[in-house]
Amino acid sequence: MNLSQRQIMIIGIVVALGVVGWLLIQAGLRPNLGKTATVTVWGVNDPGELWIQMTKQYSEETGNKVVYVQKSPETYEQDLVNALAAGNGPDVFYFKNTWLVKHFKKLAPAPQSAFTPQSMESTYPQVASRDFVTNGNVYAVPLYIDSLAMFYNPALLDQAAIPFPPKTWQELLAMVPKLKRVDLSGTIQVAGVALGLGSNVQYASDLLSLLMMQSGSQMIDNTNRATFNDQVGRQAMDFTAQFAQLGTDAYTWNQNMEPSLEAFAKGKAAIAFGYASDLAAIRSVAPYLDFKIAPIPQPQGATLRTDYASYWGLAVSRQTPNRDAAWQLISAVTQANPSAAYMNATNLPPAKRVLLQSTQGNPIFDTFNRQAYTARSWPQPDPTIVDKVFRDAIDNVAARRMTTSDALDAMAKQVNKLFEDIL
Repeated sequence: MNLSQRQIMIIGIVVALGVVGWLLIQAGLRPNLGKTATVTVWGVNDPGELWIQMTKQYSEETGNKVVYVQKSPETYEQDLVNALAAGNGPDVFYFKNTWLVKHFKKLAPAPQSAFTPQSMESTYPQVASRDFVTNGNVYAVPLYIDSLAMFYNPALLDQAAIPFPPKTWQELLAMVPKLKRVDLSGTIQVAGVALGLGSNVQYASDLLSLLMMQSGSQMIDNTNRATFNDQVGRQAMDFTAQFAQLGTDAYTWNQNMEPSLEAFAKGKAAIAFGYASDLAAIRSVAPYLDFKIAPIPQPQGATLRTDYASYWGLAVSRQTPNRDAAWQLISAVTQANPSAAYMNATNLPPAKRVLLQSTQGNPIFDTFNRQAYTARSWPQPDPTIVDKVFRDAIDNVAARRMTTSDALDAMAKQVNKLFEDIL
């Protein structure tokens, strides 16, 4: 069949368009190898094998290589600060929920195409937006949301004829004398609750902050000045310290006790407080201990719950030349499937609302899941120093070395000075 010149031209154009279309499709299905990147991630606790699993699809789809570096929790913050200062820090790094004020200048905000304040609010409980969103930008995204809960030994409650764990702090206060066991010399053998000191009560500063916030304290005002040295703060401090003050009805804890969660694991405390991240450590000390998890107590008559959050998110370095690839990685690993893989591998409560809903009733996650919706924290100028300031103050009040008012005023002065140094 003879084709006219016009027909030959039409066929040529159709073939050319087909080839171009095929090339465009192929370009969309495979990465542009000329623009691939190596994204370095620094983290704590989580093993590299987990990150290989979580980032497999991301690497396949983008061609980008992910290098995960597991750092020591004890030196992580200083290692990170030093590396960023030297210009050789990671592209993506684990970011504590209390770090935004202190490390804000080190962060690159998320592009609006990846995360917005609105998408954070619809996807995660409110605490994530409060901790990681400011000035209309998202600066970190949570991997999980952990919160303080109450661990209790049902056998010790049964021995005291206490049928249920306390729901309020007042109920706890009334239970302590029944739960406490002493020997003939008056030495405490089993504490009613691990509470009252800063030196050997893990998360003592978190507990004090929680008690303050549950009573209405905002902790700091809009000008970043401490506001907890008021009547509410004094009541919270007095409530905390009484459990370690000899001569009070609540006395049940002292300097001779082992660290609170270790004492609880060994059956030397009926009640203690900790996070989901502590469950593995308790099991390592006492694999066969029968203990249960209950929501953190609330003030008598409270109409709204207040819980306390502590968790890690993922942030991007302001210095990285791979900013888009880094945020693309965070978007990928915080999708539902990688988030579920992270939850199952770490036994940490999920952050996304959809996973919180799907794991309701789970024996490990249930309490923490419910508390995620009502959890709060407060912006701290230097969480490590604030923690020490709070713990030292609790010890000073418990030992009656300082009055409650003087201790709180000193705490506020030190917190204000920290804010002045970084702002």
